[in-house]
Amino acid sequence: MTITRGTCVCCSIISETSTRYARSVSSSTAKPCLPVGRSLHGNFRLHRANHSQISPAKRCILSSRFIKQNSTMPHFTLIQGSLRKDSRTALLIDATADILQKNNVETSVIDLRSIDMQFCDARKIEEYNSDIQKAYDILKQSDAYMFGMPVYCYSVSGPLKNFIDITSGAMSKKIAGILCNSGGVRSFLAAADLMKILSFESNVTTVQPIVHAYADDFQSGQIFNEDILKRIEKLALAMLHDL
Repeated sequence: MTITRGTCVCCSIISETSTRYARSVSSSTAKPCLPVGRSLHGNFRLHRANHSQISPAKRCILSSRFIKQNSTMPHFTLIQGSLRKDSRTALLIDATADILQKNNVETSVIDLRSIDMQFCDARKIEEYNSDIQKAYDILKQSDAYMFGMPVYCYSVSGPLKNFIDITSGAMSKKIAGILCNSGGVRSFLAAADLMKILSFESNVTTVQPIVHAYADDFQSGQIFNEDILKRIEKLALAMLHDL
């Protein structure tokens, strides 16, 4: 297990390495200064802010919760719902994880490309494989969720819907944000399907604004449109405010 500026507490499947997507994000009030670290532990990733390396004056304070409860960081879980190898949705999730960590938020990433996914058939959660059970436990322990949603046929991708069908019980009465990625600019309303699924199945409240990106926002395997990063940060602030 390899850990950089953090300690993984998620699971123990098979250690692997990954190249992190890095991008600087500007802020009108303060410069987030937390170095980005990533630990990979099997098929789940965890980002953790290291408060001991940063002076309180330099920390980016996003809400009164951090001022009053500096020792308690919220835990967000990001779900990457695309199975595509060179997924643009995965770029959104990577950028979101970096932004959250820079703002002192503990962040786990569940990438559906990396777990052994089974079909939902209404069995008990204990009867699914270890990957599914570990993902369920991570979701249950989280304070909030951010879904990376690729748009397929103007709706939620099949793998993401299947994952939610299995794990929805872990997310009851919490909040979520949506990062919607589509091929064309007119497909942003597809995110409404995910909002309804989360609301009716798990009583999950979707926080606005929804972040929508499409093909022209990316170039050479990176996020080209800087406004996307600003929208992600705006969503993160709104979610932290609602916790």
